[in-house]
Amino acid sequence: MAAPLTPGPSGVREALLRLTARRTLPTDSIGREMPRFLHRAQRPLVVVVALVIALLSGTAPAAAATAPLPGNIRDGGYLISDAEFFSARSMTAAQVQTFLRARVPTCRATAGAPKCLKDFVADVPARAADAYCTALPKQTRARAADIITSIAAACGISPRVILVMLQKEQGLVTATAPTAWSYRAAMGQDCPDTAPCAAAAAGFVNQVYLGARQMQIYTQKPSSFRYRAGQTNTIKWHPDAACGASRVFIKNQATANLYNYTPYRPNISALAAGYGSGDPCSSYGNRNFYNYYVDWFAKGVKTTTGAPSTIGACTTPPRAEVLTRADVATVIANATTVRTAPSTSCAKGRLSVAKGTSYILTGSYAGWWRLQNDKGAVLWTFAPNARVTALTPPPVPGPVGALAPKVPAARR
Repeated sequence: MAAPLTPGPSGVREALLRLTARRTLPTDSIGREMPRFLHRAQRPLVVVVALVIALLSGTAPAAAATAPLPGNIRDGGYLISDAEFFSARSMTAAQVQTFLRARVPTCRATAGAPKCLKDFVADVPARAADAYCTALPKQTRARAADIITSIAAACGISPRVILVMLQKEQGLVTATAPTAWSYRAAMGQDCPDTAPCAAAAAGFVNQVYLGARQMQIYTQKPSSFRYRAGQTNTIKWHPDAACGASRVFIKNQATANLYNYTPYRPNISALAAGYGSGDPCSSYGNRNFYNYYVDWFAKGVKTTTGAPSTIGACTTPPRAEVLTRADVATVIANATTVRTAPSTSCAKGRLSVAKGTSYILTGSYAGWWRLQNDKGAVLWTFAPNARVTALTPPPVPGPVGALAPKVPAARR
């Protein structure tokens, strides 16, 4: 059964894009799988060669090596710096073990059930070097901390990133009674929600290795995947197409990697909720990655109280992110709520309006309608609450809604 799209760690896997395809399948600009002979390089060969050489040596691309972590992720284009993401030796095995013990001082796993991550051990088979990771030595009864740091070093990915991925995918770092599934699908790699994980990918060791390796595949073959650094990308708010999408300039490769892995952007409602629930068009995977990373490893960049990603409850989206409309929206649900921002956390200007109340519809954003009443007030409601019909006659060109026909104001 597909995991619910919920904000908590155990349901954050937003893997609906993986239902029928593996992450390693390249796609064209609108997400269709492409035959390999149709791939077209988007960057000069010299840049690609330089990037491959840098990554195989365990270093990040030099151009982004000193970039700071973002203070917030509201614009969606920068989630983590390349310097942080590719810092393969940012933690030792001893430091990871101490970190895991601090997250779960007392394990509550029952006899016969999987142990907590701090107590987990497994054999690690030797793996030969390939284009993405150096050779991985064989280990017997290795602790999770040793597995994480050895794979991080082999694949050139920060162990901090691996820890956060384990948490945002399955809540495994803080789980006091983990399930067999949480280890079998630890990083969500090659694990569709409607079927078992691919046999070659199932299990903690395979998940960590293949998940880290996948990040290098994204990095070394950027033109083979949908989301690319250094250009504007169309990113969905949610797996439901009715929630719409946004245009995002992705600023660095690490951010592109995260979007290729979890291809949704948190909307205002999700960001305003901190670690909690937003609205039916909210997604949480990349929000929670940022929240956990900053809370655990980069508190110095935190600019808010509560969760690092938190923004004001009544924040309104930038004009560029609102799709302009010129229609009539009529409330079709009883006791529908309108408010001054597209966020369920916003209480400012909140009104309960009667069924049949009409507004000028001036725009849409992430599953919300932007409305205007006959007094010029701008209000928002979730799109399923209203029926949209054409505006007749159309408004005269000018400021949005300024000369639109009068419609009844909301009843207070």
